[in-house]
Amino acid sequence: FGIAESDLATRLGELMKRDATPLVGTTASGGVVSIRMRYEGTMTALEADALLDSVEAKCRDVAGAYIFGGGRDTLASVVVGQLRASGQTLGSVESCTGGLLGAYVTEVPGSSAAFVGGLVTYTNQLKTALAHVDAANFAAGAPGAVSKETARAMALGGLQTLGCDHTLAITGIAGPDGGSAEKPVGLVYIARASRGDDEVDVRAFKMLGDRQNIRDWSAKTAMAMLWQKLSGLPSVKMLRESH
Repeated sequence: FGIAESDLATRLGELMKRDATPLVGTTASGGVVSIRMRYEGTMTALEADALLDSVEAKCRDVAGAYIFGGGRDTLASVVVGQLRASGQTLGSVESCTGGLLGAYVTEVPGSSAAFVGGLVTYTNQLKTALAHVDAANFAAGAPGAVSKETARAMALGGLQTLGCDHTLAITGIAGPDGGSAEKPVGLVYIARASRGDDEVDVRAFKMLGDRQNIRDWSAKTAMAMLWQKLSGLPSVKMLRESH
């Protein structure tokens, strides 16, 4: 997750040749790119497995920090598994996604052991009342609801209100209305705050597509940011991340 299918294919290079053995291909769906390998030939099962293992290792080396799992893993199932294994908890503070992040997490069986709940702070008033965002953020000339400052405050406020170990906060413009030249439709700020961390990871993204695509990408990207943190991986720049 976080890399374009075309960029991944370029990295895979020779591995994706049509006459390569085994065959390696990529498929993109819902923002997630899958690498698939298939062997057809006269090798024994043991020989074929060894070859596939070798090619898989090469693919993993190429894709690096963008690989979050394999088989039937989803971003949500991997994150829930990491949280449960470490005995940590997650809460969410959502604006433009309207609870979609929480919905994805709670689709995972056993998520109640890791997900404490979420705040849907769609209005500025609720951002202040529930997530303790300073109302001055929304005054004329201030950063506004869709800003790095507000995303950061939402994440920190979520830690306080929800009493969890990690909070993911999302605020943005999902469209089709509400955009401007300064803040266009698709601009989304996502923040991750964790207990014990001095810094809050706040990133700006330019999401593409219609309203549902923007919301879907935003929720999954938030989970990917937490996955990077829990995995101890470098916070590599992800697709559609801007500065």
